[in-house]
Amino acid sequence: EGASEPDAQVSFSRGHAGSSHDLPMEPFMLIRALALTLLLGLPAAFAADSLDRRWQALRALEASFTQVQRDVDGMLLGESAGEFALQRPGRFRWDYTEPYAQTVVSDGETLWTYEPDLAQATRRPAQAALVGTPAALLADGAALAQGFTITPLQENPGQGLEGWRLTPRDAEGEFSRIDIWMRGDVPVRMDFADSLGGTTEIQLQDVRRNPRLPEARFRFKVPQGVDVVASP
Repeated sequence: EGASEPDAQVSFSRGHAGSSHDLPMEPFMLIRALALTLLLGLPAAFAADSLDRRWQALRALEASFTQVQRDVDGMLLGESAGEFALQRPGRFRWDYTEPYAQTVVSDGETLWTYEPDLAQATRRPAQAALVGTPAALLADGAALAQGFTITPLQENPGQGLEGWRLTPRDAEGEFSRIDIWMRGDVPVRMDFADSLGGTTEIQLQDVRRNPRLPEARFRFKVPQGVDVVASP
């Protein structure tokens, strides 16, 4: 996918010594620097286009996931795992199975969080609840370049992966950076760094790209005997 960086070698004909066609050194260096700047800027533009094209082509996604959270010092805060499903725009479902059962599901309008151990479900408006969250990044489907500066990542954590770093244009957001890794057109890993220096790493396994998912998958029916808490 990624276009190779153009050859940045630039040459100019400067004529013979004493010729009226000699190019003075200062303008020559300025022109050369400008040419190099333009050429070196191309990979970032290609990176944004490449990621946006693949990202917006994702209409639905289904996978198992693992999630690891660390503090600013790298100390482990928590690990979780489960199943994940997504259908754009706005519909998703996270079924946590470890360390305990929990379901987070949205039909695009209402976000439900259900905790079977507590026999409690919390209901809130989806749009307000999801601002700045990993779920919103996945479910939105809008052009990423609208909200982020996108640059290619040099390191490669696994064979056949391509990576991009997303830096929010809004410095007041919840995350200071988001790294996305894809294998072809399939996202397999996302790393989020929050404004306090903590990180959340999400790994996706057994990924199914653009499967047909029933709408009922993203609706929540309150089980009998479960308390419902409404949250603004």
